[in-house]
Amino acid sequence: MAPPLSVSTGSSVPTRKPGTVTSLVTQTQSSSTSTSVTVPTKIPGTSSHPTNPTGTTTTAVPATTLEPLRCQNGGTPLANKCLCLSGFTGERCETVMNNINIDVVKAEINVTVVVTNMNFSESMEDPTSTAFKVFVEIFRTRMDPIYRETVPGFLSIEVIQLSKGSVVVDQHVVLDVPYASYASVYTQAVANVSARLKATNCTSSSTSTSPAESQELCFKANATHVNTVPLMMAGVCLNNSTISQSYQKYFLPVNVLGQLMCVSNCSIHHPDTYACNGRGYCYIQLGGPTCYCQHSDWYWFTGSHCEQVVSKVGVAVGVALGLVVLLLVILVLAICLGWRRHWSGKHSVADLEESQEKWYNNEEWEWNAPPQGITARTPTAPSWTGNIPGTEGGTGSHRVSSSFRPSLDKVDTSLQTQIARPQVTRI
Repeated sequence: MAPPLSVSTGSSVPTRKPGTVTSLVTQTQSSSTSTSVTVPTKIPGTSSHPTNPTGTTTTAVPATTLEPLRCQNGGTPLANKCLCLSGFTGERCETVMNNINIDVVKAEINVTVVVTNMNFSESMEDPTSTAFKVFVEIFRTRMDPIYRETVPGFLSIEVIQLSKGSVVVDQHVVLDVPYASYASVYTQAVANVSARLKATNCTSSSTSTSPAESQELCFKANATHVNTVPLMMAGVCLNNSTISQSYQKYFLPVNVLGQLMCVSNCSIHHPDTYACNGRGYCYIQLGGPTCYCQHSDWYWFTGSHCEQVVSKVGVAVGVALGLVVLLLVILVLAICLGWRRHWSGKHSVADLEESQEKWYNNEEWEWNAPPQGITARTPTAPSWTGNIPGTEGGTGSHRVSSSFRPSLDKVDTSLQTQIARPQVTRI
């Protein structure tokens, strides 16, 4: 027995007894003005229970489940839409953006300091050695708080090289700088780092038991150097947080009216735009830029750049003319075939009559009637024998079919001939 299909907005739903055929709509009003509507359904059938005199029947509707939203390119489902990563758009994050605004860029400040309270070892020159890694961990742990207090947008420290002279540390201080105010913010950050390091003789001590946190670093006075590093524009778009690594090779950084953008080959701001000739849309795929060609009421556009134009009218006219030519060819072939059959039949009859006439004119046949009083008998074979001129001895025999025509002008009609009844002879 199928259960009733209920649509409720908050109140209880009445139930019905099995076996009854009902059409019940109940509407109740509560203090919260909630409404419930119950639509019990049942397929008509026999039952031992009493039936509703109204005789109405309904059909059970199975519940359906929506297919879960599947986001592409790392997107995250959020309610009924996708939350796309940077550089992607679309209902399912399936489209790569051609123009991506870059508001913040990564800048670097080159800093060189001399640590006087630690000894240098030859193994510290190798970035893969344990001595190098231990020193870098201590240096980062002690210097991070100083840079965070001094440099707005500070991100990290990258130790480039360790060299002899106590321990000479060549490092890059990495920070985020707004591109719109890059010049002023970056210049101020460089000045802050220089002033802070020149005013610091040693890092603050710590009571931590960790070697990296308990180790104090002291610097050689007047040996600290702070230098600017030019902004590497080529690396702006090689950032996985901005553009997916699979598409980075199709983007270039471009300054458009003071706004830094990473533009793809499909963008009009790209120096080598992948043009679709105004007849389609360019979009980026894993294989590179591709044109999606549009169609008008009169033309189709095709080709890698939508450069080929196909007229719909021309195609229609060409197809029509092709069909007409095909019909004409079929008609001509039919006429030729009929004429050939008619000509071949007429020619064969004429040739047969002509050959028969020539055959009888070239050969002389004589009907040698038997002497008077001799009864002619049926020959034992369906053939006639007569003298054939031109043969050796002047005599010969020739078997003639039953369709031959005797020469009746040489028949002596005055002779009396008796023809006996034909007799059947077995061969």
